[in-house]
Amino acid sequence: MGKIFISYRRDDAGEAAGRLSDNLVERFGRDSIFMDVDGIALGRDFRTVIEETLGQCGVMLAVMGKDWLQSKDAKGNRRLDQPTDYVRLEITTALKRDIPVIPVCVQGAGVPSCDDLPDALKNFAFRNAFELTHARWSSDVQLLTERLRPYMEPVAAPQANNPPPPTHSYVPPAHVPSAQPPLVAPNVALPAVKQKSSKKIVKWALVGLLFLMLLITFGSGGDAALGGCILFGLPAIFLIWDPAKWFVAKP
Repeated sequence: MGKIFISYRRDDAGEAAGRLSDNLVERFGRDSIFMDVDGIALGRDFRTVIEETLGQCGVMLAVMGKDWLQSKDAKGNRRLDQPTDYVRLEITTALKRDIPVIPVCVQGAGVPSCDDLPDALKNFAFRNAFELTHARWSSDVQLLTERLRPYMEPVAAPQANNPPPPTHSYVPPAHVPSAQPPLVAPNVALPAVKQKSSKKIVKWALVGLLFLMLLITFGSGGDAALGGCILFGLPAIFLIWDPAKWFVAKP
């Protein structure tokens, strides 16, 4: 929130400026009002303090009474003509910083013409003024408060115009294994199992046939040569087929 800088001369409109300050403090808070250069710490350059304070203010109220323009110092010189005059410094600094300066006229005073002002203050003559009257003080202050409210509201920071995030479909990396098992189990080993089973059946069928022929040969008393062929020929076939391992079960 910005601050309101109240510029005034104590011997010109000190009472009206103090009353106005109290009314604005009630509406905006004490920290929002800067009024008196008397609050400047000892030893500090008041020109620097005025510059720093105006850097925190959003608007200046230049309270002017009937003697504001022609106020003189102890030597009889007009104060506005002196470069070190604090009222002149306050207003010229605000004008240079392009801070809105509102002439607040009290006691029936009016805004002076640019011909009556020194060169550093001539632009002050073209500022739109506001009048505070004793008879309508409360309503005038209420109206002034409403006019000041836009200067007191913090400026909203512009929101970044961020583009929406890209909507790309996700494709898992090739090196990441899938968490789901394959739907169809590989059947490469099925033919080998079937082949082993068939081979084992054929082997045992031939063994059974061998023993059957031996029983027939020795039981019928047939030719010994035929029995020898059967007895030694068939085992030879088995040995050639699967040497010395056909009785052993294979994994």
